[in-house]
Amino acid sequence: MSDSVQIVNPDDSQIEFVVQVQTDFLNSKHMCCLIPLGNCESVSEKTKQLNAVSKVSQTSVRSYAGLALDSSGRPLGYIQLKGHGMYCDMHKVKPAEVHVESLAVLPEARGKGVGRKLLQWGEDKAKADGCSLYSLAVLKGNPALRLYERFGFVKKEADCVEACMANMFVLCCFGRPYGCCDRHFGAHDMEKNIEPGAVEGVTMDRGGGA
Repeated sequence: MSDSVQIVNPDDSQIEFVVQVQTDFLNSKHMCCLIPLGNCESVSEKTKQLNAVSKVSQTSVRSYAGLALDSSGRPLGYIQLKGHGMYCDMHKVKPAEVHVESLAVLPEARGKGVGRKLLQWGEDKAKADGCSLYSLAVLKGNPALRLYERFGFVKKEADCVEACMANMFVLCCFGRPYGCCDRHFGAHDMEKNIEPGAVEGVTMDRGGGA
């Protein structure tokens, strides 16, 4: 399937698809084993977020958003990257870093290479914009961890205090999204060192550094 997947920066007519993908993705996970996590964002709220720009480089958030579509134009997944100077939930993006703020693949498209293609799109974007670090965070117990490791992401070491704070934060905000009997708590921060440089078919959006 991945050969027929196209990834685009969503225009205004496609933002409804972005909201749909994120809502369906979050509704497949349950807080405290009962309540779907859902997505309360409206199309107008998402449009406002995508129209924001970096305070450092004036790069638009929309240029860092990738919507995966199949050959008939149906949505399959979505990735939202954040660069230095962009507001990012739960992460402060450093210079020369691009962070995966969210990655969502619809249940029916999982296991078909869509997630990997979105990650590759994000890496190519980061390289083209002169960045040397690609990062993300993943809840412990998330099956996607295997994909991230195969893609080259490495877990960062966390001290006891950081690990305890992460465990409490995830428990309070997300409950037990992978089931009440799941043994995992907290989240992993992961990083991948990349080589900045031009990537065929990807244009640089920055006038300076990341």
